[in-house]
Amino acid sequence: MSKHEELTRQVKQLARKSEDANRQAAGLKQSLNRNIRQVHAVLGRGGSGPIGQLSYALDQANQDIDRLSVNLHNTKKAAEEFARHLESLN
Repeated sequence: MSKHEELTRQVKQLARKSEDANRQAAGLKQSLNRNIRQVHAVLGRGGSGPIGQLSYALDQANQDIDRLSVNLHNTKKAAEEFARHLESLN
């Protein structure tokens, strides 16, 4: 396998791994949302105390997962585009 073919293979693999990781992030977000609902049902949203801090941290984690998902999606798209470019050079 030439270096060009190996690079193309690795870029395609990156796209697949990004897609897989994005699916895992979606599952994590679903689980986190379920847990957030349970926490809010049991403890409420709190205020400025520990419960409020917990709610804030959970909401921040949710936003972090959203940002991760966007980045993984963009990585997948860029890798697929680069792989097509590499294939066109052959």
